[in-house]
Amino acid sequence: MTFRPLGALIGLILLVAPVSVFAQRRPRATPVRAATPPIETAFVDVNVVPMDRERVLPHQTVLVRDGRITRIGPVADVKVPLGALRIEGGGRYLMPGLADMHVHLAPARWPGHMALFVANGVTTVRSTADATNGTRALRDMVRADTALGPTIYTAGLHLDGDPPRWAESSIKVHTAEEARQAVIATQAGGYDYVKVYDGLSLDAYDAAIRTARELRIPVIGHVPLAVPLEHALRSRQASIEHLHGYDLALQADSSPYRSTDGYRAPTFNTGSGQRLRAWEYVDFAKLPPLVSLTKANGVWHCPTLSMFMADALPGEV
Repeated sequence: MTFRPLGALIGLILLVAPVSVFAQRRPRATPVRAATPPIETAFVDVNVVPMDRERVLPHQTVLVRDGRITRIGPVADVKVPLGALRIEGGGRYLMPGLADMHVHLAPARWPGHMALFVANGVTTVRSTADATNGTRALRDMVRADTALGPTIYTAGLHLDGDPPRWAESSIKVHTAEEARQAVIATQAGGYDYVKVYDGLSLDAYDAAIRTARELRIPVIGHVPLAVPLEHALRSRQASIEHLHGYDLALQADSSPYRSTDGYRAPTFNTGSGQRLRAWEYVDFAKLPPLVSLTKANGVWHCPTLSMFMADALPGEV
């Protein structure tokens, strides 16, 4: 799949404002003399929040055909096509659906999670690991309209070293050949991404990247501890989670987490508080060339800043 800016999202959410009027009647939805199921939907008299800049377009009609917006214009100027499903907005707000780009879905909580996503306007989620194959199944149910929920894109199991950080959701990879086979299995299993994790060796990482490129499946995840950030960027890893790799690449020369080879100390453990404390030794003067390298290779980021805030300030967030 291709990563796209949020502005390209097709999902729409209809918001009621102010919040206190949630109890009022739902927007009316009626087909316009439709003898067959409507192929077009018209949101009539909505205040559109286009999110291209800070503005609101008042009293608009929005036409949607086959999941794509075909026209936006003032109510007086846009005629509702014959057979379209007409949804009376009544001055409510219409905006692009939101995307949560890093989630882990627990099977026991799926019904509640799915309802909360939709109720809060999240129309797309990116699951960054699937421990039970259940996330893939749920994705397919949503696509088939047999379950209510946001559009789901999901990675398979973590490709990690031995021992893996999360045994129940990982494939133990010892060699480049095992990495190649793990990528093949992930792609054959119908997943949207391959996820690499902290314990992969450099050889295994390179094999995973090569195989994924051959199979045209994106590689996302952490930057393994054995892989310098610059190497991951030049390898065009599709996305990096939590800004992993940048913390180590930016360490000041005097940092206790910096090794003699200029990368990381052998005692550094990503599963400990060291990862958070390493940010205290960041030298931001080293950042500009990394930014340039990131942009040049088209690498995306999901920084998950709220998660780090919760880790750093337990009990306060």
